[in-house]
Amino acid sequence: MNPDAQPFGTPAAPAGPHPHLNLAGTLLAITGGLSILYALFRIASSALGGFVGGDPADVLRQVDPAMREQLGPLLAVLERGSTMMGVVWGLVMAGVSAFVVFGGLKLRSGQSYNLAMAAAVLATIPCCFNGCCCVISMPAGIFALILLTKPEVKASFTN
Repeated sequence: MNPDAQPFGTPAAPAGPHPHLNLAGTLLAITGGLSILYALFRIASSALGGFVGGDPADVLRQVDPAMREQLGPLLAVLERGSTMMGVVWGLVMAGVSAFVVFGGLKLRSGQSYNLAMAAAVLATIPCCFNGCCCVISMPAGIFALILLTKPEVKASFTN
């Protein structure tokens, strides 16, 4: 007796999201969350005068003292600019990371295939996740991309 009322040899329609979507979505959400924490640390560090990953203004501070007197106002502008860029880049990282978290949650629930695909692609770009986060996000993004390219996975999404 066939409880699904399907002819033998015909696969049943997928019931809900693909089983691996939960793992891939969780990995994307975790890496995005870690990257948000790192971005917040970068913003705070830059705003307080430090710069995570090396300050470009350090090179300017090593200028010969006689030359430094002549370039004083320019060096001050460049030093403030490097601090501002650290804050801006941290905000960009936080925004991208929040998008990856949102895409990972959509991937887990099997909703919005295009959004999940975009989040997986962003997770594979190293410049979006500085520091140690890209070591985790790249494999998670690649795993999600491989999973999302399978036809049975794409068919299990509800848009």
